[in-house]
Amino acid sequence: MTSVVDAELGEQQFSRRTVLKLGGAAALGSPFLIGHASGASRKSAPPVYFDRQYDVSSTNGAFPMGLAETAAGGFMIAGFRVHSSNWLVKTKPNGRWLWTRSLHHWPDGSVYPFATPRDIIPAHGSGFIAVGSSREHPQEGGKSHRGFWIQKFTDTNEHVWFRDFGHGFRVAHSVARAPDGGYVIVGSRIDSDLDENVVWLVKTDEHGHKQWTRTYHHQGSASGYKIVALPKGGYAILASVSDGTNESWVFKICPNGRKYWECFFDDEFTDLIPVFRGLLLFGANRSEHFHLVRLNRHGARLWTRHVAYPGMEHSSGTLVKVHGGYVISGSLYPGSSDPTGVVARYSLGGKQRWEYTSTPLVINEIIATRDGNVAIAGHSPNENDIDTPILIKIPSTRALSF
Repeated sequence: MTSVVDAELGEQQFSRRTVLKLGGAAALGSPFLIGHASGASRKSAPPVYFDRQYDVSSTNGAFPMGLAETAAGGFMIAGFRVHSSNWLVKTKPNGRWLWTRSLHHWPDGSVYPFATPRDIIPAHGSGFIAVGSSREHPQEGGKSHRGFWIQKFTDTNEHVWFRDFGHGFRVAHSVARAPDGGYVIVGSRIDSDLDENVVWLVKTDEHGHKQWTRTYHHQGSASGYKIVALPKGGYAILASVSDGTNESWVFKICPNGRKYWECFFDDEFTDLIPVFRGLLLFGANRSEHFHLVRLNRHGARLWTRHVAYPGMEHSSGTLVKVHGGYVISGSLYPGSSDPTGVVARYSLGGKQRWEYTSTPLVINEIIATRDGNVAIAGHSPNENDIDTPILIKIPSTRALSF
């Protein structure tokens, strides 16, 4: 069954964004459209393959939360509309939209109420997997409850299956594919005995049926924000712990969910990826500067690379592995100025190669594409303070020298 289109995205360039047309596309061997930068770069910024803004003003704006590449080289963006429901966008390889629809949850095409996708990945075989949370309105004098769900759908948004793992302050944040064809989901739930959030892991089979669950507790409330499958087996989980001061909790688990090792950091990491014989963490330190931290396979710190940005008051970011290095992204909030999105390329040893910035832009997600480049999903306020979804693709510059 094909879903009915409930809104259409148009494309519109807003003058508030700093836009600069760049040359040199012929050397890249790829379609060149438009690029932009704000401020002076530490290294030369790469050209931009495309930069798309999608006009959703009729729905008071929208926020991308997850990004995945389609089999045809286009993109699937999952997020939510302000004061409305979830939404799903499919684009062509050049970023032009094909359609936008609500992410349907039931076979009859109905939408699960107040559902927010938090992560989206390609499914085993074909299609996509999304996980997220849903909110129920509270009864009189009661509290609102949150649900924890996983869904599989095709690249035309046709329903395959949907599983809801109950309500009671449960939130799903991240999903990874398991080697056996199933999926692992990490998030948080309230522990009734502790009256605190604990990290909650759910393992499903290939059809989304729950096989087993695990909870991981630390002093203070804890929430799981990222899970990645490791090349040698097992998974790494990044969690946040609130026990008076926010800190990050990183631990490795075996395929059956048993904890193998753990470590704690007095920093606010926002992403992690597996690298050769270890992990790479990315986030903000107490001075609110971006930094990369390299761990060995036992969780011991090998090195740290700090990157300071003048005027930064807050940072958050994501991290991807590309050929010969890493690409990081984050958002800077310099006082009352518009937010600035930052993307930077680093070598395997943590040396910066180039930097790309755009204002106003808040980056929500980046992914490495199959052609060796990087796609960025984010949002930007326009003149009417409506959050506009944005999709940008830039080269990882493996073929360029800066």
